[in-house]
Amino acid sequence: MLLTCLATTLFWGYSLASNAYQQPIGIVKPHTSGIGKPKDNFGIGFDFSSTFVTVAISYPNGTNLGLVKKATNNEYRQIFHHLASSSSQHTSPPYNDIGEGFRDQPRQMWRGFLKRLGQPSSNEARILGEMLKEIIPEVEDRLGYPITHAAASFPQLIALYSEDIWDAFEWAGLIYQQIIWMSRPIPDFSAAYAGFGFQLCKDYKNPVACQKEQDEIDNRADRESTVNVLLNDDALMLAWPVMYSPYQYFTSGGNVAQDFNLGLKASKSRPDYWNLIGMRLEEFFQATEWKWEVYKPEKVFVYGEGVSLELLDIVKKACSRKNAHPKLFVDEADTLMLAKGTAELAKRDLYLYPGKPHPKF
Repeated sequence: MLLTCLATTLFWGYSLASNAYQQPIGIVKPHTSGIGKPKDNFGIGFDFSSTFVTVAISYPNGTNLGLVKKATNNEYRQIFHHLASSSSQHTSPPYNDIGEGFRDQPRQMWRGFLKRLGQPSSNEARILGEMLKEIIPEVEDRLGYPITHAAASFPQLIALYSEDIWDAFEWAGLIYQQIIWMSRPIPDFSAAYAGFGFQLCKDYKNPVACQKEQDEIDNRADRESTVNVLLNDDALMLAWPVMYSPYQYFTSGGNVAQDFNLGLKASKSRPDYWNLIGMRLEEFFQATEWKWEVYKPEKVFVYGEGVSLELLDIVKKACSRKNAHPKLFVDEADTLMLAKGTAELAKRDLYLYPGKPHPKF
């Protein structure tokens, strides 16, 4: 009987906490002049990398515009190192079973207590929220009207939890737009895939037709293997997802690698830097040798401020040594492609689910 009562209390307590975040996201109207005056749904996308946070807007007419690119500070960069470490993992919603939820209650109660005091619920939420607070005024100044909601994309960080992103956005005064088809933040490889326009329904303003077409895309038998290479001043990050669409993909821990010793800043002190990049890429391929027979990559996406002719040449050579000749897609003009892809997914989500609550997890 006692266990039943505890379980019931836990369930309803968690449900009520989650429902507090289920806010409808609807059409937002501008109230002053700016670079655009959308009369319908528009999407705002934030992309968080370790060195920059970028922001874009996707308009109803299909225009996708980069807005802001802001350098991060040392404290923010350190939290990325922390979130990339397996030692930083802990229990977090959504829980695998009721026992996990019960054991996590003290931590959840502490988070709730901090929020009631007007404080960020965790150090991660504080650092991400402070970055958002710096950027939001710049975005609104660029647009000429306020924003109320936005979606977010991140690299694959093993200890990044949705609850910290939700609370960071809330603390910064924004509604976090969790894409309904996704249970976690948008991974950067999905943002890249969407940014280049791959496997998205054509008529996103028609929810019924779009949903039908997107279901067909996501459930088709064929899919394509992709490799994603992010090089910035702080790190080299690699991912090898198999994509059906930006919404539907599969990957695993072995298909993701991060090296914070091979950021672009290391090139200033290591004469063999580009050779090391090539070796690291080949090691990544070697660790997933079986995939070359089953999922030979068809597309390679390269992004980050480290994009250069040297890097592209290394990527091509590493693939050709495996007898693969994928097409390269490069974000070289403004390094805002990931934010643009995130904004595109945010806009489409609002058309597909107008006014519906966006659940916390």
